[in-house]
Amino acid sequence: MTVARLRSIGAPVVKWLRHPTVRERIEMLSKALLVLAALLYPTWLIHVHFVSAHLPYRSLSVAVAFLIMQALTIVTQLVISFAIKRRREELAVRASRTKPAIRIAVAAYVAGVDRTSELRRMRKLRAAQVEVCVAEALTTLRGYGRERLSALARDLGFADVWKARLRSRSIERRKEAASATPWADLFCSAPSWRASSSAILRICPSAVWASLRHRSS
Repeated sequence: MTVARLRSIGAPVVKWLRHPTVRERIEMLSKALLVLAALLYPTWLIHVHFVSAHLPYRSLSVAVAFLIMQALTIVTQLVISFAIKRRREELAVRASRTKPAIRIAVAAYVAGVDRTSELRRMRKLRAAQVEVCVAEALTTLRGYGRERLSALARDLGFADVWKARLRSRSIERRKEAASATPWADLFCSAPSWRASSSAILRICPSAVWASLRHRSS
């Protein structure tokens, strides 16, 4: 078989694999297989090293090992869920203390007071909270205030971050970033979308804010 023949056969396959939907399905299948392997291999270890020596039947030993692995998995999930919940509560308490100061600084900047250096320091310590406050203000302002706040968002680097999210290869991430807006089709239908940062801030600040609501806690 010649090289040209191999290329003619391989080109459609490569093109098919590069399709976003196919790539996401392959990633989903790979994750499922990884999870399955992560469950089966420890089950086999428990069966070989702990349970089989105490039970006469192999099938019973495998079943008991599987039940032990299931119990360990459930306990691990509960511990992780509890840790995540506690972490979110801590972040919510911390946000309730720092957000008023951030909002005051943002409002002062919109009013004409140069608080850029202060907001930069806040961004280093509380990047997600500053981002949420700026996006929240963008959804409520019009005219000069929005233009000034858009310049602040570009200066702090948020505009590039938002543009990257709206241009993500992941369909779900683009849908999340542009959810609850009349421009969702524009953001979700074209992975090669190349709008500028200022266009994002001008056209759809509410899309940015919708994608950041969960970060406020």
